[in-house]
Amino acid sequence: MAGAARYPSSRRRAAARKAISADLQRPADRAAHPSLRFLENHDWGVAPCGIGFGMVRRVLNNAHMATRIEVIIFDGNPETAALPEGLLTVPMAVGLTMLPVSREVLSRLDPDAIGDERIPGNWNLRQPVAALARAMSRDRSVLYLFSETWAGPGVQESIAWRAGQLLYGPSGTCDLDADFEPGYHLAPGDDAVNAGLRAIGVQATDGRDEYATVGLDRHRMTEDWLKWV
Repeated sequence: MAGAARYPSSRRRAAARKAISADLQRPADRAAHPSLRFLENHDWGVAPCGIGFGMVRRVLNNAHMATRIEVIIFDGNPETAALPEGLLTVPMAVGLTMLPVSREVLSRLDPDAIGDERIPGNWNLRQPVAALARAMSRDRSVLYLFSETWAGPGVQESIAWRAGQLLYGPSGTCDLDADFEPGYHLAPGDDAVNAGLRAIGVQATDGRDEYATVGLDRHRMTEDWLKWV
């Protein structure tokens, strides 16, 4: 695709973030971080880890338009959900509840747990989180999703269960050829997250897609949701 060269692929985006600093994950930190000012004021030919500095500059310039959301969304009474004690959840529109997949959540999970062996190992969906989502689904519908965009285009992954049984997915989509991974579908019009939300009963309203209907567009980063609990 002619437009694909405008954006670094998902693998190169991840490498650039790691090369710069884990501190640059949050927009507010990126704006104030000394590494950002340093990189912007130096014209290096090659950035760390062999990443071309021109690409790193584009990554930094577009960082404020990035989104990265990894959450579990479920229906039913959140008080009776099979969640580890003390984890924070967020009420959403249309009677749903969200569990942001934060560092705290990951630290409470069995790292060896397998949620569904059909999730490809190269995807962003994590098996321990999938195992939690599947366990939660014994009395409800549960969707585990990952979405990342970068100045517009991005990747989406989702898998859903109901009554302990696979309901949807695992499904992976991308908007650009550059982000294609084994198992993905190129689907710029209708992605895996919107389809997964439909699978658990979400209906798009008021000209918005399912993602916006449930309010996922309110925050760009997973951790930002926890500020509003």
